[in-house]
Amino acid sequence: LMWVTPDGVRDWGKHAHGSPLYAHLVGVIAADAELIRVLNRIEHLPQVNLLLGGVHYLLMGAADQGLGAWYGSLVDNPRPAEDIDPVFRSFVLEHEDELVELGNTRYTQTNECRRCIALLPAVMTAEFESFHLIEIGASAGLNLALDRYHYRLGIGNGAPSRPSSWKGSGVVRKSPCIASRFRAEPDSTSTRSTPMTPKPGSGSML
Repeated sequence: LMWVTPDGVRDWGKHAHGSPLYAHLVGVIAADAELIRVLNRIEHLPQVNLLLGGVHYLLMGAADQGLGAWYGSLVDNPRPAEDIDPVFRSFVLEHEDELVELGNTRYTQTNECRRCIALLPAVMTAEFESFHLIEIGASAGLNLALDRYHYRLGIGNGAPSRPSSWKGSGVVRKSPCIASRFRAEPDSTSTRSTPMTPKPGSGSML
C-alpha cells in the first residue's frame, strides 16, 4: 500500500518556494518510483520533510562530500540544483536504511519566520500596552523574535511598505512591546523561557 504518491509530493512542494534546491528535489522525488518507495517506508509525518531533513542531517555528519556541494548550508558556492538529480538519488538509495531509521524515530519542526507577519498588525494596533508571547512547538524559537525583524510588505503593485505607512481610519500604530517570551516543545521533556522586565500595561497574552 502506497501512502505517499507523486501528486502528494508535488503538493508538499508548494510550500518549498523559499528553497530553490528543495523545490527542485520535490520534482526529482515525485518522478522517481524508487524514491517514492523510500518515502513510504517512513512512518512519521510529513515524510518529505523527514527525508530531506534526514539527508541534510547525514550530510552535516560528512556522510558524503559529493552531494554536500549542492547545499548552501555546507558550502560557500553551491552547485546549480539542476545538476543534482542522479547524485541525490544515489545518496538516498545508498543510505536508505539510515534515512528510514531517522524518519521513523525523529520528527522535524519548521521555523516559519513569515508567520510573524500575521501577528504584527494585531499587536501594532491592539489596545494593550504590552503582551506575553507564548509559542508552542517553537523549535528554534524564531517566532518569539517578532519585534526583532525588518518587515517589507507589498501593497497593490507589490511596492514595499513599512508598517508605519499602513493606512486606516483612526488606527494608532505602535511598536510591539513584549513583556516576556516563552517557548514550549510538545515532544520534548523541557521548556524554555526568555524572561524580560515587564513593561507597564495590561500584560495580555498571545
